[in-house]
Formats: sequence, C-alpha cells, structure tokens
Amino acid sequence: MSALAPSICITRFKLYARTCKLISVLTCFNVFIWKCVDLFGTDVVVNPEACADQNREFVERTKWFTPAEVLTQATSLSGELPQLSGPRSPYPGVIGKIEEGAHADVLLIDGNPLEDISILRNHEEVLDLIMKGGVIFKSELE
Repeated sequence: MSALAPSICITRFKLYARTCKLISVLTCFNVFIWKCVDLFGTDVVVNPEACADQNREFVERTKWFTPAEVLTQATSLSGELPQLSGPRSPYPGVIGKIEEGAHADVLLIDGNPLEDISILRNHEEVLDLIMKGGVIFKSELE
C-alpha cells in the first residue's frame, strides 16, 4: 500500500500515461532515449519508497524496446550524454565504453537480462561483480 496522498497518486498516473504516449511518438521518429532520465517514478532522490525497486523501469521500457535496447540506453547511450557538455563533462576522455583508458562501470550479472530483463529487479542477488572507476565494490566471484 502506498503512503502517498491520493492527489500525488493521481498525478503520477497521469504522468505515466503521458510518458507512455511520448515514448511511443519518440520511437516512431528514432529519437534517442537515455535511461538517466527517470520516467517511471523510480528516482530515489524524489521517491525514497522506490529505492528497493529502482530497476522496475528496465522492465517498463520493454513495452517499447528490446532488452538489448534498454540496456544500451542505460549504459553506453547514458555514458554519451555527459560528453555532450564538452569541457564541462565531469568525466575526462571516453565514457560508457569498455576499452583501455575509458571511464566505465562494469557489472557482472548472474543470468541473462537479454532473455529476462526482470532479473535486474533482484539486483542484490544477481549482481556478482560491481566495479566503478576501476574499484571493485562487490565481488561474489571465487
């Protein structure tokens, strides 16, 4: 049960419906859509209740995109976005690509999100390795 006021729930429902319509239109025109923009109320800063279910948006996006497209939006395309700001980008060099000298995060997933992207909703269980900026934050590897 949601602890949100009914008026907020109604507003979120309307926003969700408009977002669905917008994505349908944008995909018709091949407009790039990045994951870094929260579209489904899963933003932890705005909605702390959603913290446990941040990756729900991956599943929601499969209404319009393949799992491969959703993962590309969340990784390499989102990596390109800060670089559009040129010298103001907080990341020097190449970002969002796995190559020597590039700034990239690496996740090793136990399972195949291309076959079932909903496994990412259980991220604490399926992420065997989390590496950010070359530093390992979690490793379930032996």
